[in-house]
Amino acid sequence: MERLGRWAKEGGEMRRLREKLGLTRRQVEDETLRLVRAIGIEASHVSVAYLRDIEDGHCVPGLLKLVSLARVYKRRPERLIDLYDVIPEEEHVFTSFPSSSGSVSNPAIDKAEERRVLWKVARQFPLRTTRVLPQSELRGAIPDSWRESLGGEPICFAVVGLGDDKMGKILRAGSLVAVDTRQKVIDESEAWATEEERPVYLCLTEEGHVCRWVYQVRDMLTLLPYNANSKRPAESYRTPSKAEIIGRVICAWRLPVVGVALDDRLTA
Repeated sequence: MERLGRWAKEGGEMRRLREKLGLTRRQVEDETLRLVRAIGIEASHVSVAYLRDIEDGHCVPGLLKLVSLARVYKRRPERLIDLYDVIPEEEHVFTSFPSSSGSVSNPAIDKAEERRVLWKVARQFPLRTTRVLPQSELRGAIPDSWRESLGGEPICFAVVGLGDDKMGKILRAGSLVAVDTRQKVIDESEAWATEEERPVYLCLTEEGHVCRWVYQVRDMLTLLPYNANSKRPAESYRTPSKAEIIGRVICAWRLPVVGVALDDRLTA
């Protein structure tokens, strides 16, 4: 008999949820693949081998996989999240981006508040495309103290859509970002020691909002994705008629992608 792992108790409950529905591991994998095809998020896939590891207690599944399994097992995501009593750190990590006034600190009082706020935002705004969140829609989701701590009224919040992965590891799709709308002048310093130090700006184009590295030559604003290539090209717009800078990203949080399981679709 195979030895059970550290999370055998939790894994056993996951097994019972599956068996209660009369599903085989292969059927569970097939259902998660249908979800991947519907929403385009590969990390939602749960393979037979991975599910076996979960049920034998050898791993804590990532948040996207837990959300996917919650949908298959007809449970709310919170049910499975609470089972493990953990949200993987990488799913809600706080990142401070360099700004003209220096780095900012996480405005959350503690991890419990951070988790609570990010879950609210993720439930309320399951977005495929990047969008600025109007203040009127944020009431009850993001505390006013966060905005005040980060700079007050000039700070706006936006969600980087799940379909917008153009900034790669620099700024992940499915992130909440804080933007300083006072910082619209492009910092074109050549002294960046790393890619992470290069400023990221929230811009509004004809197609909508995006977060990118930028540079400007006369009236042409060029938006640069991470690792630009033929499949991920730079885009140039005449400014201000076709594109404009909203402000500079000063910090970001990875959001738990709970909207995937709470609705049959992601909103634009």
